[in-house]
Amino acid sequence: MQRYIHYLKLILLQLFAVYYIAILSIGYLSGGTTTSAYFSDELSKHLTLKSEIEWGKSSLEYVNGTTELTCSTISAAFRNKQGAGPMNTILRFGIYIDKNQKEGDVLVTKDEIPKRLAPGESYNIQYDLSKYGPGKYIIRVYQEQGHPGNSMPPSDSVQYDGKCSSVEQRIQKSSNLEDNTKNSESTKNTKEETKKNTVSDQVEKPIKEVDQEGNKDISNTANDEQESKEEVNEEIKQKIQEETTEETTEETKTENRDKAQNQNKANTNSYEDKGGNEN
Repeated sequence: MQRYIHYLKLILLQLFAVYYIAILSIGYLSGGTTTSAYFSDELSKHLTLKSEIEWGKSSLEYVNGTTELTCSTISAAFRNKQGAGPMNTILRFGIYIDKNQKEGDVLVTKDEIPKRLAPGESYNIQYDLSKYGPGKYIIRVYQEQGHPGNSMPPSDSVQYDGKCSSVEQRIQKSSNLEDNTKNSESTKNTKEETKKNTVSDQVEKPIKEVDQEGNKDISNTANDEQESKEEVNEEIKQKIQEETTEETTEETKTENRDKAQNQNKANTNSYEDKGGNEN
């Protein structure tokens, strides 16, 4: 009796298996055209996508010395090398934490570079580490598909102590923004003051030039007047000298004439005295 029941179970299982296989076969045969078309479309899409994301010869590199930690935000600049090709796709980057020497860098999270970089163009990646806790962090960028070596250039590492929260960071950013605003206003005021001084100088310069020309004219006029006065004085001196010379000459002539007359009188008297004596 038990053997009979065992055989009956085996027969029922075989019948169920045949029924199940028959149902699957009927379903495949009835929907075979649609399934074939679906696989054909998917294959076409895959080939098209593969051709669209073909490597554009881009090559990212880390810009040395740009890694910073501001409060809880790590930042570093990466550049598409000069002379490389353009990025054909949006690339991703990863935030890694250095656990220990055995494990090495462990991926914490991934995100995207939100723009395609042209050759020579750089982008500064920033990421908040406050939700990941203290540790030594680096940023790695992933190269475009097809890049030889599939390298992941890393930034310099930073040590985050976990003490600066995102709230403190916002306060710090707000404070930095206020400082930048004040500096901007100060720079603006300085530029306006410089502009005013420049305009004032431009206005005053012609006035000073006019004044200087006027002073030159006055000075030249005064010099001319002085020269004229000196010439007049010189002429007066010459006339006085000439008149004095003439007067001296007249006086000399008069004296000589008087002397001559006196001499003649003396001679006459002497002659008369001699004649009387002879008589």
